[in-house]
Amino acid sequence: MKSKKRASYKNGVIKMFLLVIIGMVIGGVTGKLYFTFGENMTGVTGSFLVVITKIMLPLLSLITVITVLGGEYCYNRLKKIGVKILETEDEECDKWEYEEERWGGILVNLGVVSQVLCFVILSTGYSIRYIQEVSDQRRGQFLVSCIIFIICYFYNAIAQTRYVKLVQKIHPEKQGDPFSKGFQKEFLGSCDEAEKEVIYKSAYHTYVMMQRTIGILLVITMLLHLFFNTGLLAVIVVGVIYLVSTFSYTHSCVQLRKRKIS
Repeated sequence: MKSKKRASYKNGVIKMFLLVIIGMVIGGVTGKLYFTFGENMTGVTGSFLVVITKIMLPLLSLITVITVLGGEYCYNRLKKIGVKILETEDEECDKWEYEEERWGGILVNLGVVSQVLCFVILSTGYSIRYIQEVSDQRRGQFLVSCIIFIICYFYNAIAQTRYVKLVQKIHPEKQGDPFSKGFQKEFLGSCDEAEKEVIYKSAYHTYVMMQRTIGILLVITMLLHLFFNTGLLAVIVVGVIYLVSTFSYTHSCVQLRKRKIS
């Protein structure tokens, strides 16, 4: 047993040492590339952002159209799948419930992707300095872009609500008002044990994946600030997300243990 523990510590030290070496190599290569092509890279990045800002309105319009068309297509597929679930027997029903989960996931992912893209694109011109310096025509285009952004955002919110309502129509046992504060808790409480197990396993998988991803993002944001002076805000935001996710998980574990002994 002791030999296994020693081997575990040894493997851990070796892995950390290798990570340090890899980090040094990446830092050295990145530094060499920056000092060799740094000005050109900064210029290319700046030019790219300027181009995005100029075509902000058509880009946001295109994303909104794709979001609406894709969302409606997914919703119609879900409605047809719902009819099949209500009509088929238990064995065949499992297949259609899988399809329901798959198309529901596509609908949710489509909404998240469109929101992230809209936020990023709008942020390229979302500053007081930009609004003050551009012409009246560009300022008007930016205002229209903001309106389209809001339309896309509201459509995604409505699409999520329609999806929940459809699931509740197909599965009447599912409870909860999507607009209420305690919806997630109430909806989870109405799920059976098999569904809860899937949710819990998925949530833990997400937590583990996020812990790894956030750690990588912290390193990336630090490097970007080092070479491109992107500011501390990005590092702070990622760090806060890291703290919140870790504290939330550990607090939940402690509370569940407390309930078990009380």
